Amino acid sequence: MFERNFDLSGLVNLEEWQKIQDSISDAIGVTLITVSTDGKFISNISHPPRFCTETIPKISNNETCEHCFLRGDFKNFLEFQEKKHSKCPSGLHTIYVPIKPVSDKIAAYVIIGPLILEERKTDAAYLNYAKNLGISLDDMIDTLIEINVFTHTKIYSIKK
Repeated sequence: MFERNFDLSGLVNLEEWQKIQDSISDAIGVTLITVSTDGKFISNISHPPRFCTETIPKISNNETCEHCFLRGDFKNFLEFQEKKHSKCPSGLHTIYVPIKPVSDKIAAYVIIGPLILEERKTDAAYLNYAKNLGISLDDMIDTLIEINVFTHTKIYSIKK
């Protein structure tokens, strides 16, 4: 019956999907976006963090975030799909959740994050990340404060 490839836009009203995604993002306090199986945006970014939208873009020639979904640049999307998560050079995690409306057929992915997994790091650890990114520790901590901490259990619950 579903032998051909299908995408989320053929299964749901994308305007309604965006509203649902925005509501979930607001409720759990994390960035969400829906992308096609080839990494193209299906939805707008819900709840984008200042760290990724303001602090990181100020860094000139920043190659550290070249695969970040917030930049819309998935050069190695298949690699991310297989890993089911990624960790950026600033220590933040991103989780990739497949949407499987029928059997094991993937219609799209919901990407959760960036988020902090398990616990916030010490200022000393963030100092190393800040140096690697070329930003001040104060700028890093100021913008990371809005990124929520999630346990593995909480992520598992959200994915289900």
